[in-house]
Amino acid sequence: MKKDDTFSGSYSYSRKHTAISNNTRNNSQATSYNSTMQKGTDSPHSAGVVQSLLTAFVSINKIKHESISNNTLSEVPVLRTAKTDMEDLISRLNQEIAVKDYLTTKVKDLEEELETTKLTSKENLHQTILMERERITQMQWDMEELRRK
Repeated sequence: MKKDDTFSGSYSYSRKHTAISNNTRNNSQATSYNSTMQKGTDSPHSAGVVQSLLTAFVSINKIKHESISNNTLSEVPVLRTAKTDMEDLISRLNQEIAVKDYLTTKVKDLEEELETTKLTSKENLHQTILMERERITQMQWDMEELRRK
């Protein structure tokens, strides 16, 4: 609803250049309508009051509905954009979580492979050292034998 729109009374609505006012004109008619309805008579005068009240009610509700519809329709693109943005953010977050999980798994695998490689290298180095010691020892024995001869 706009700033210049106002409601007053039970069935009056005023807008910048349009005015619908049933309070002053229809108060006396509404009183006669109530008394007519209580008596149970159905006069043409009471039908006019009912028609007038219904027209005012429909006009007011139509204006309210248009105002609400315009506000709602103007908010729809914003909501649609916000929903799309949220879906994009959720999609990105899910992708980042998947990448993080993949990289975490990859890091663990590489750490295990590194540890295995370290152990294998250490064993190979130890074997090589033992073989060299044995070779040196054998060479020393051979040199001892050659000296004896």
